[in-house]
Amino acid sequence: MVLTESAGGLWICCREKDIHHRGQLGCARAVWLALFLLWDTVEKVQSKKARPLLPAMPREGVALSAIIKTLPTRFARGELQRFFGIDGQPCFHQYFFTLGRGQPRRRPLPNALYFTHRGRIIGHFEITEIVQNAGQLPQLTTLDGKPSEWQIKADAWVAVCDPPFVPMRDRIYFAGFRGFRYFDLDSYRGTREAKVRL
Repeated sequence: MVLTESAGGLWICCREKDIHHRGQLGCARAVWLALFLLWDTVEKVQSKKARPLLPAMPREGVALSAIIKTLPTRFARGELQRFFGIDGQPCFHQYFFTLGRGQPRRRPLPNALYFTHRGRIIGHFEITEIVQNAGQLPQLTTLDGKPSEWQIKADAWVAVCDPPFVPMRDRIYFAGFRGFRYFDLDSYRGTREAKVRL
């Protein structure tokens, strides 16, 4: 059993002696192992490249698969309302939120991005796509339209979101943290942490 590469791509080869020596069961195991090795090889090759855009828009009737991030405490609640356009007038046509250098690997890909601020979940965006920054993203600006001092780093994974921002109606708590976490609102809302500010 070997993996070979040709102009047509990767091929799985099961040697004839595997079939004769081990029988059908041996060949099935050999093919299964080859498929695993193929998947592992493709994953390693792809991880070294700048990934293409990954669509994450939820289809009709498909449940939200979400992640959650913490917003800095230095932002006042009024500033966040203006930034997110909770008054119905979003400041931007698209929003870009970094997820770090690690690509979200859970499938299906997350299609909603929740935010916690000062220990409370304030709402979410639907994610349009998840992309790795290879210099194609626009320069970030402040609310006043000036270039921001903070820009997205090269190779960072980014969740691209379109308005509107959907505010959280219920009072649900979630302690701040670094990075991002996978999140299921329906499962979380019944926990003790969701009801008591820690």
